[in-house]
Amino acid sequence: MPPYPAFFLEFTGFDVPAAYVGINGKAMGHVAVEARPQRESPPRPCIGGRRLGNVVVSRWTAIEYRCSKDSNRVGRQARHGEGAHLGHLLLEWSQQGTDYIASAHGHTTTNLDLLKKPITSMALIAPGSA
Repeated sequence: MPPYPAFFLEFTGFDVPAAYVGINGKAMGHVAVEARPQRESPPRPCIGGRRLGNVVVSRWTAIEYRCSKDSNRVGRQARHGEGAHLGHLLLEWSQQGTDYIASAHGHTTTNLDLLKKPITSMALIAPGSA
């Protein structure tokens, strides 16, 4: 458990389109959603992540990353939960001092399309305002 407030939610084993590439190349869903204060975020949301560009999703412009599949490197370097995104396609965006991450296993257009769906339906509520 990190020494700062964090939100992490993981969904696995749900049905996905046949072209989805999941864990071990299988068409089985795996999505992670995360939020933490910007001041506590690592420089990159995943170890060895390669920035692919910007993606507009709903009201936000997210940075798209292709996360490393190198489990040894991730195991040695992860300090902020970045290991949860091993082999994932990841979207990161910020709002009002909070960094948000949504990631899905695999690096395909189908995976990106699936990843955009939960982001589009999210309602971001600042801590203490609910």
